[in-house]
Amino acid sequence: MSYQVVHAEGFLAFLRFGHNRLQFVAEMARRGVDVSTLRLGSKRIYVINHPDLIRDVLVTHEAGFTKGAGLQAMKPILGEGLLTSEGEHHTSQRRLVQPAFQHERIASAATTVVQCAAALRQRWADGQQIAMDQEMMQLSLRILGLTLFGADSDGSGKEVSQALTLAYSVFTGFNPLIALFAPARKRFERKAAVVRGQVDQVLTKVIEEHRRNPGVYSDVLSMLLESFDNSVPEQQLCDEALTLFLAGYGTTSIALTWAWFLLAQHPEVARSMRAELDAVLGESLPTFEHLPQLEYTGCVYREVLRLYPPAWMIAREPIAPYMLGEIQIPAGSMITMSSYATQRDSRFWQKPEAFDPERWQPSRQQGRPQFAFFPFGAASRSCMGEHFAIMQGVLALATLAQQWNPVLREDQNVELRPQITLRPKESIRFTLQRR
Repeated sequence: MSYQVVHAEGFLAFLRFGHNRLQFVAEMARRGVDVSTLRLGSKRIYVINHPDLIRDVLVTHEAGFTKGAGLQAMKPILGEGLLTSEGEHHTSQRRLVQPAFQHERIASAATTVVQCAAALRQRWADGQQIAMDQEMMQLSLRILGLTLFGADSDGSGKEVSQALTLAYSVFTGFNPLIALFAPARKRFERKAAVVRGQVDQVLTKVIEEHRRNPGVYSDVLSMLLESFDNSVPEQQLCDEALTLFLAGYGTTSIALTWAWFLLAQHPEVARSMRAELDAVLGESLPTFEHLPQLEYTGCVYREVLRLYPPAWMIAREPIAPYMLGEIQIPAGSMITMSSYATQRDSRFWQKPEAFDPERWQPSRQQGRPQFAFFPFGAASRSCMGEHFAIMQGVLALATLAQQWNPVLREDQNVELRPQITLRPKESIRFTLQRR
């Protein structure tokens, strides 16, 4: 098969890509471009936007790629956790962390998700003005603090929460392209090292508390302490625990923010979703067992992830020269894939800009390429928390939507801020309306 390739080499093209990567990849999708090539000096970047090529890089030939210089530059904040490690070390880590996402643990965590969302809906007041992204981040912070570390941001776990949000601010402020420029990379590394030192002091105290009281906690950190033998350095525990938090905190809170934004703009979808909630739940709180019955709500959340995937871009670097379709890719080049672009490409999606949860019905998915949708990555590098994230998103959305209908304020201009995650540039403000 031949692919449409656009060569956009030169400093101006590279500058345009670096200045607004989201606009660049969105234009690729609109034009039906499969591969765009960029070059600055000896550095080459290949932006790919076809499900077959994405599958080849992420799955078929995944062993021939590393995660690239961008994530390596984040080691001062992430350490050697699952996001940055490679090869056999990554495989062994993944095996040790996997039990945290077993069915039974996700089911247990669902209770915490609903309890936290129910507490939030009780604090909300009719007519209250809220910044939805801040509300969802606080909700996600409390859920992850409890499920990962047994630390309640609404109570005694404030020190832990403050340290984690500090690390998150450094994590999300990172631009992967700075890895190409030594001065900017060194400035980031110095800042990240200082913050990571502060975070490690707090996490070390949490680990020591768990070790002193092994029977008290049933969170993910206690599971990691059981899985990791005594030969594993404490620093590795900190790396894995912090990585799990950073990977889950912003992504779910941002997805929920976009869910409320889309529901407010499409009242017919909101009515259908709430009709399902009333029919399935009545006045009862949702549970993990309700998830299969909340089919339409699940479709709403999946459609949110299609239009606004929080982790919207993935990068890889070939270890050796690689044939991308008919293009020879030199070793060390950067290959990027954007779920935001591919998931809005009209070649693979009917009316791709439309918010249409019913497109996720089985009858409408036939014939769609598998990697036209990849918000959680793929293969051995896929997000281990995918099922946890979907559970959290659907149950939190259901719990809040049972009682509240947030109305989008008209006096605001919602723009995208594409960093590590796909966030709104400014807070999105709503007026709370009780059902």
